Amino acid sequence: MAASHAPYSVRLEPDVAQQLAEQGGALLILGLPEGSYFGIDHMAFHCGPRFQGVKMLPPGPHFACYSVPSATQQCGGAMGPVTGFFFTVAPAATGSSKAGGASGGVTVRRYDPAQELLVELLEDEAERYALGVRRYDFDAGLAPYNLHAWRQWVALTDRLDAEVIAALQPLGGSICTATEASNAECDAEAGPESAAEARLREQLREGREARARAAAAAAGAGDTAAGTSVGADSASGSGSAMEVDAGSTAVTPGSAPAPASTPGQGDGGAAEGPTGGGGAGNKGPGRCFYTALSRLIKKEGLTPAQLTAANLDRTAQLEAAAGRWGGDACRLVGEAQFAFAAFVFGQSMQGFRQWRSLVSLFLNCERGPLSPALAPAFAAFLSTLRAQLSLSLSDASSGTRPGEPLGPGGPAGGPAVGLWAQGSALVEEVLLAGGGRDCFLRAHLATFFEVLREAGPGGVDPALADQAQQLRAVLARAVGWHFDGLQELGNSDDEDGPVVVELPEGAELPE
Repeated sequence: MAASHAPYSVRLEPDVAQQLAEQGGALLILGLPEGSYFGIDHMAFHCGPRFQGVKMLPPGPHFACYSVPSATQQCGGAMGPVTGFFFTVAPAATGSSKAGGASGGVTVRRYDPAQELLVELLEDEAERYALGVRRYDFDAGLAPYNLHAWRQWVALTDRLDAEVIAALQPLGGSICTATEASNAECDAEAGPESAAEARLREQLREGREARARAAAAAAGAGDTAAGTSVGADSASGSGSAMEVDAGSTAVTPGSAPAPASTPGQGDGGAAEGPTGGGGAGNKGPGRCFYTALSRLIKKEGLTPAQLTAANLDRTAQLEAAAGRWGGDACRLVGEAQFAFAAFVFGQSMQGFRQWRSLVSLFLNCERGPLSPALAPAFAAFLSTLRAQLSLSLSDASSGTRPGEPLGPGGPAGGPAVGLWAQGSALVEEVLLAGGGRDCFLRAHLATFFEVLREAGPGGVDPALADQAQQLRAVLARAVGWHFDGLQELGNSDDEDGPVVVELPEGAELPE
């Protein structure tokens, strides 16, 4: 007997549903194979035969990702690699969307079996499909966006816009773990894999194997009857609920299919080189154009003392990196949001490395947080970091691990497994590594909070001080970290930590 499923549904007031149906955006997905897993922001679907995308999308950036069954899936083979892409929905008044092949607020993608990718359509064809969506021709196959999770998504992406997305996304827009894995020359440039990255790779592998078992079990049980069902009035927006494939679930990041090969990809900004311009880690197709971030400052003409000071206070590096964005350091916060989403939701190790590099950069600045010009960027960064860690901590508290079913489609309901596995892995790396005593984030936060403490109440921008207090409260409540004015020593082997330049024997510093 086929397993029963709890259907995905979103309940809205009729007037709200009507407004969203008329003014919200839509993502139309054509030809995605049945049995695929598809996610957008905080939603994930185990696709039935009639799944065609998501409607009622609020304005702003969104991230979609998917994994398609391999040819051997029913025999226990792995799901395909996770591929994701960003796109934006413009406010209804402008009538357009960007960074993703959109027309009139409708983004259209078609699955190309030869490339195993969702690809953009030619403009004229996309426009015809967009008109069809606006006429509700595809409404029976479109799931309503889960507005109840939107507030958290906004907190994760409030500094991310179409311009940042267009500058960072790979050629073609698809962030694919398989493509990252093929760029071995970029991996070699990144240096040896850290213990943290090895742990993340192992969790990806475990997720792949568990996901393959779950998919094979669903196929063996004849679990293909879910499909899509809609109330009779939902096309006009008056229906208050919609069921789309009984195996779908509102998402908590906790389990995902990993690609067949998941090495530690790319430098994500750790390699030395000029800041800005073409970006880091962009060699090879399918890699994001992240801002290059030098781990060390090596300038000719500087004394050892000056080099040490420059590497202890990385404000100059942050200002140089912001030069790519016209000097707007808040755009670097948007880049950190892009990289975080690419990693947690799209399983991109290149995204993880860039996120970690940006976190280390912000938290190792001394002059920057106290500068009136840069304080708003630091306040935005702390707000973003709090949202990111809150997402990961909520996953950890749920006790989910890679491969465990989530939500209403649990063990009795088939494999309703979310596409993104790395919430718990992120907690292990940035919060719980080494028992929480010597992981990179704790050490850098202690250094940063010490800078604010020494500046005193009058020396710190009120908005920045408030964000710092909120972040400290979250960490104290969730993991028992307390920063009481005593700087904690971090791991001396931290690759992102400050560098002290030692003088040769007998050398003297100039006065």
